[in-house]
Amino acid sequence: MCVDARGRDLDVWNSCTHAHEVWLGGEAAGRSARYDSLKIPGFVSTTVYRMDRDPNEVYVVVAFKDKESYHANARDPKQDERFRRMRELLAEDPEWHDGEIIASNSA
Repeated sequence: MCVDARGRDLDVWNSCTHAHEVWLGGEAAGRSARYDSLKIPGFVSTTVYRMDRDPNEVYVVVAFKDKESYHANARDPKQDERFRRMRELLAEDPEWHDGEIIASNSA
């Protein structure tokens, strides 16, 4: 369980994706960063990391308010379409690491 800035308890679920972009320009990361504009039920946030050692290596963390919202999105045919467009920009299939966010801090 996480607590937000207002002290509210949140049951937040996430998927962390590890991938290598084909194109150095960062198009895959840019597409992930626009995820919030899609108004997906239960969506909380997206964070995209680009690795110093390899600028084509990215980690994308997408958080949902709960596990049920996350899985509902994963089963949505529109999400499958978004993934297939994103996959075209990756050198190989991404690694998926799903789990509960148990702590999060910000300034």
